[in-house]
Amino acid sequence: MEPHLQTMFQVLNTKPDTISTTCMDSLKKLRSFKEKLAKEMNSSDVQSEINATILRTLYTNSIQFCDTDVQDICSHRVEPPIRKVCKELSSQN
Repeated sequence: MEPHLQTMFQVLNTKPDTISTTCMDSLKKLRSFKEKLAKEMNSSDVQSEINATILRTLYTNSIQFCDTDVQDICSHRVEPPIRKVCKELSSQN
């Protein structure tokens, strides 16, 4: 999932002023949770499984919440490198 979100992020970075609040909040939650995990290196197996589930959910939410913004950016005139990324994303869906 992470590579897909990174690809989406390339598109979002081209027009940061058009990113919806929902998408931005989702990305912030994901980043915050990843930072929290980096600090908590020694968790139990159960906690690690819970954290992995939460992380997957945050990735999925970010992809869902940001997809509309990415599609909107891709539907307008974009630079050739971003157009290529947009085509790559549309082939993944």
